[in-house]
Amino acid sequence: MRRLLAVLGLIGLISPAFGADYELPTLRGSDMFVPAYPTYFGWEGPYVGGQVGYTSSGTDFGNGVAPLINFTLRNTRVNQDLNVSQLTVLGKRDTNGNGFGGFIGYNWQYEQAVLGLEMNYNRMNVDATAGDSIRRVFPDPSVSANYVYDISVAGQSSIRITDLATLRTRAAYVMGNFLPYAFLGLAVARADISSSASVAFCGFDPSINPQPPPQDPVGSNCYNPVTQVSTPVPQATTTQGKMGEFIAGYAFGAGLDVVVLQNVFLRGEYENVQFTSFRTLHVYLHNFRVGMGVKF
Repeated sequence: MRRLLAVLGLIGLISPAFGADYELPTLRGSDMFVPAYPTYFGWEGPYVGGQVGYTSSGTDFGNGVAPLINFTLRNTRVNQDLNVSQLTVLGKRDTNGNGFGGFIGYNWQYEQAVLGLEMNYNRMNVDATAGDSIRRVFPDPSVSANYVYDISVAGQSSIRITDLATLRTRAAYVMGNFLPYAFLGLAVARADISSSASVAFCGFDPSINPQPPPQDPVGSNCYNPVTQVSTPVPQATTTQGKMGEFIAGYAFGAGLDVVVLQNVFLRGEYENVQFTSFRTLHVYLHNFRVGMGVKF
């Protein structure tokens, strides 16, 4: 018992000495083990830049010459009965081109989320042309039991896009020095458009002496009963064109901005532009661009 008391006494004497130089780790409020507040690269503010690009485009000319056919056959029975203008004379054409331009915009940033508004302009040369013809024979029993129309239609149409501007809203997310983004906006382009159409037709009844209907002043001499071959009578060619016509549509796509210096970034993006139908044409663009910008 005396030995136990002696050991306890020694421990009591030694404890203050250790207490003066050593302290057990303890939690002291909310400061211990809490990481530093996260920081993100700052994209907020205005920016401006330049770019070059490659464009792959497609044009559906389809019924692009329909208004011209309608004008050529105005006030004729053949157009009233058969609606010839709905014949699909032209097809689709794909073409490529290059361009260059610039962009200017402003970003608003909340931690890693970035929203922006951007104006994008490109000078380009995208040219597509289509030409074809079609010939059809249509019965018209409203005239007589064996009455037919022999119709031949030829058309040509072209479009050349020279300028493209888009107004975009952007949504992005900061990932280190990278800023992936997606955008949606309105598009306006300037284009040179021209088209022409020629129509030849005649109506006849091969079972009788061919005579045209009252509203069609051609046809009596277009059918050869010996060879049983008809020769459509050509009408005047109709043309239409305009330089610098404005066409509208919408644009969407995605891209990536990468910081290379404190206020300098590189950009790569894809843009899809769809134009609303104009003059019965439908045009779309696939734009691939690289650029460099400066933020302020």
